[in-house]
Amino acid sequence: MGALLLSLSAFGNRTWWTGLFGLTPFFYVLVNNNSEKPIKSNIGLSLLFGFIFYGITMIWLWPYGWYAWLGSTVYLSLYMGLFGAFFHFFVLKGERKSPISQAFRFFFLVVGVGFLWTCVDWLRGFSFQWYSLFHLAAYDKPLIQYISYLGPYFLDFVIASFDMCLVYFIIKKNAKNSINVGITEEFLANLGVFIFIIMHICSLGFLKSPLLGDYKVSILQGSLDMWEKTDEETFDTYKSLSDSVKENTDLFIMPETTFSELHKGDKITRELEKLAKDKKTPIIVGANTESEKEGLYNSAILISKEGVWQSRQNKIKLVPYGEYVPKILPFKNSMMREIDAVPGNEIVPLKLAGTDVKIGCAICFDSSFPTFFRKASKDCNVLAVISNDWWFGKHFAPENHYMMSVLRAVENRRYLLRCGSNGISGIISPEGETISKTKLDDVTVLNENFGLIKERTFYSLYGDWFPLVGMFIWLLIIPPLCFWRIK
Repeated sequence: MGALLLSLSAFGNRTWWTGLFGLTPFFYVLVNNNSEKPIKSNIGLSLLFGFIFYGITMIWLWPYGWYAWLGSTVYLSLYMGLFGAFFHFFVLKGERKSPISQAFRFFFLVVGVGFLWTCVDWLRGFSFQWYSLFHLAAYDKPLIQYISYLGPYFLDFVIASFDMCLVYFIIKKNAKNSINVGITEEFLANLGVFIFIIMHICSLGFLKSPLLGDYKVSILQGSLDMWEKTDEETFDTYKSLSDSVKENTDLFIMPETTFSELHKGDKITRELEKLAKDKKTPIIVGANTESEKEGLYNSAILISKEGVWQSRQNKIKLVPYGEYVPKILPFKNSMMREIDAVPGNEIVPLKLAGTDVKIGCAICFDSSFPTFFRKASKDCNVLAVISNDWWFGKHFAPENHYMMSVLRAVENRRYLLRCGSNGISGIISPEGETISKTKLDDVTVLNENFGLIKERTFYSLYGDWFPLVGMFIWLLIIPPLCFWRIK
């Protein structure tokens, strides 16, 4: 039930709130596991929870082959199994067999679980950053305001700890539970829920109407079929969209892989350079470009208003089975490219000549990793994402992908300009408010103003310090304490 409830939050703005309670049934089952071999049972239950949750939320991988979906689902589920093992060995075993006070037991079962979930999810984020609790909580505008200081993994901690507080209320109502809840624990659980509510109220002060700057962007959304389009047809479509912009604009943005390949001097590149020169407006366009190694870069190319190929940002994080084949499951199908993509290795600010605009532009999957924009904010005063979400199909994934950009804007307190091939495109304020956005599959132009912000947030300066604190607590405090008390 918990996995289904948590999965439901991925379906959009009407169901996102279920993610705030999705872990409660899961934690309740782990706490009240009375089987003869509880550690094996808890690991098995955690693996099952992970398989159901990721099996549903990763369904968009199915077009790339059932093995891609199954391999990713099983891999991500292993982290849930790891959580179940630590939950039993350090939390439940330390709590049940130690003569500890009620307040200390509360720490084990609430604060400890919150940090444990945070640490495991943080470790998972190094390999495949998708569908963390903080992604699913992106709709909670008051709560996400804290991440500019504490980072996104703080949301993992808050939600996991909040759900453990709710478990205390369930245990209190059920006399058959293996754990007795005392007055102190009941008071602390109530206090935890109260703090959760107060956090929302206090963060309302961060929410304010965005002050739009003096720069204007025109985001072009062509919504062309990625499997059927030709470069000539694509150019005609985007030229027509740019022609529909009658007022002055400072930048055109086209999505990821707008064109199959671009090389300096080829026909389409010359036409794009002429378009930028005629419009006297720089263009950011996505395309595959030559790499120094075998393969191609997936790039965001900046063409200046003088019609010069000025600079490019290469995609750093590649999509498994979309742009490369993982060595652990080396299968291909008809949807894979003949040549795998090559990852980029640096962040290149896209500077608009004659202005103060310096853009940190992520490409698709890059935007799911907080690290990219945290590093980009050092030299860039506005952020951008270009993405090709066509291959997601009609699933809920495009909306999920868009909400990741909301988090990136708040983490770094920058305006974020997002251009999707068929949506969802939008302008996001530094407070995470969507100023305007498009609908999926619309052929349209989004014209909006944006501002420049130079100041860096605490999180952009110091990174994921919060999960490191949680790791310190677990590795240096809780395990020795458990062993000492059990002994």
